[in-house]
Amino acid sequence: MKLVPETNQNDPLLTSDNDNLLSLQNEIKALQLDSHDRELKIEQLNQELERLRLNQKDLLSENARATVETLYSNLAPIIVQLVTQNYLSKEQNKAIQPKDILLITERLIRTLEQNGLKLLEQPGQQVRFDPNVHLPISAASSFLSGQLVIVRFIGISYQGKILRKAVVEAIEGAG
Repeated sequence: MKLVPETNQNDPLLTSDNDNLLSLQNEIKALQLDSHDRELKIEQLNQELERLRLNQKDLLSENARATVETLYSNLAPIIVQLVTQNYLSKEQNKAIQPKDILLITERLIRTLEQNGLKLLEQPGQQVRFDPNVHLPISAASSFLSGQLVIVRFIGISYQGKILRKAVVEAIEGAG
């Protein structure tokens, strides 16, 4: 007794099923190859992205180094003057003229300003209190925004960021 039906190779249904099966197998292989190609492409793109990130990081680092080098080059003559004045005062007991120190200070500030540092307000200047750029001289003091105050110590910012707020106090006689 036969449990498996006899197959006839000439049976059109069987031939059609075999063709469909071969077609599906070919499609699967093509999709597998396509998937493999895409995975390779993704890997290549990831490697290229990482290479570009490293290049960008190197460029930023080089740019920062060049900027700092330029700043130090601009500051070098000022530092030389300061160290020389210090030497003359301490080692040779020479009197240093206040005007010389003030000139060096002005050059230092001007150089820093040329490199992006910004001075906020001036000592003795009367300004409207702004809690974003001003700090009361005493914790016991409190000012309303817009209140007239006097600057005691300047503030400093760099590229729009406040590094140090200007210190202010109430104007004597104002109340």
